[in-house]
Amino acid sequence: MESIRYLALGDSYTIGTGLDDDAGNFPSLLATRLKDETGIDVALVNLGVNGYTTTDVIREELPVAQSARPDLVTILIGANDIVQGSDEASYRGRLQQIYQAIKQLGARAERVLAISIPDFSPLPGAAPFGSPSNSADLSGHQATWRAGGTSPGHLDPRLLTTARCGALRIAQ
Repeated sequence: MESIRYLALGDSYTIGTGLDDDAGNFPSLLATRLKDETGIDVALVNLGVNGYTTTDVIREELPVAQSARPDLVTILIGANDIVQGSDEASYRGRLQQIYQAIKQLGARAERVLAISIPDFSPLPGAAPFGSPSNSADLSGHQATWRAGGTSPGHLDPRLLTTARCGALRIAQ
């Protein structure tokens, strides 16, 4: 394998809204770390867009993803579904649609990772949406999944930290 084709799907957490440099978003950090640790080039296609919901991923990102032929896929989506008041059943239905489309991309199951929505309540501007600890139930929106698996996979939370601007950084 000469390079790894890495496809990142999602919203502002994926694109790194608020960062001074795109190299600081979690897909770029992951791509760099993979290259550093394996010596294999990583070709990143980051389709994340600020403000996107699961509906937007289905409508805008998945059609582009069909031609990507990725070896690795990450998906982090849902914060804007919460902000816009999506009900849990509809959100889960759209996630299942996204996951089925990702499965069709052909990446091996162990190279597909759905990342749970971070707790954004401590961030500036999050107050109108409530605190997960006292008013908002995020449990239905926080889920991880691995393609082809029968039970949810999970990402070790020690690998990710929420940056001040709301983007994710891979902890070193």
